[in-house]
Amino acid sequence: MKTLFVIDLMPFLYRGHFVFLTKPRLTASGLNTSALFGFVNGVTAMLKEHIPTHAVLAMDPEGKTFRHESYPAYKAGRQKMPEDLAANIPYAFEVSEALGIPVLRKEGYEADDVIGTLAAKAEADGFDEVYVVTPDKDAAQLVTGRIRLFRPGRGAAPSEVFGIEEVKEHWHLTDPKQMIDYLALAGDSSDNIPGIKGIGEKSAAQLLEKWGSIE
Repeated sequence: MKTLFVIDLMPFLYRGHFVFLTKPRLTASGLNTSALFGFVNGVTAMLKEHIPTHAVLAMDPEGKTFRHESYPAYKAGRQKMPEDLAANIPYAFEVSEALGIPVLRKEGYEADDVIGTLAAKAEADGFDEVYVVTPDKDAAQLVTGRIRLFRPGRGAAPSEVFGIEEVKEHWHLTDPKQMIDYLALAGDSSDNIPGIKGIGEKSAAQLLEKWGSIE
């Protein structure tokens, strides 16, 4: 059985950095490797448990993407990446290479775009199972009969795997593709998407249940 794990790299680095924020993992020279520690432990444990035949990591480009061009306020509310975390990124690339897991990034496109493209291509190429590994709920729009959303656990909370029925039940949708319209209506504060004034997640789900789409 051919199984692909398409993994969003940065959430693992962020989680490692903030989990050890009060007790950072330091080298003898004083380098804070908390983010790298969290990344390595999280990814290797996940792959050891699930044993996919293929795995790839996706990464955001260094510059802006086409979304910033069409919507300048995109992600405007996000804080600057901590310097200690940013210093771990080159080492994450080295570790990934040592593990034999490629890191893919594309200028002008986000890791999300790379993830979605690879997931759809793998499904079309005959992979039996494709797991999109990210905490971001917007990736739920990718879920099909063979593509699943894998949301890594946080703290004591276990990982979650969402197929079509789980997506529909969790977000009260009739189809995973409705996640696009759902976020357009309700907004997404993490990306600074305002949504429609007066419409929250519950209202968005009710409107989509009645009308099917924004159109």
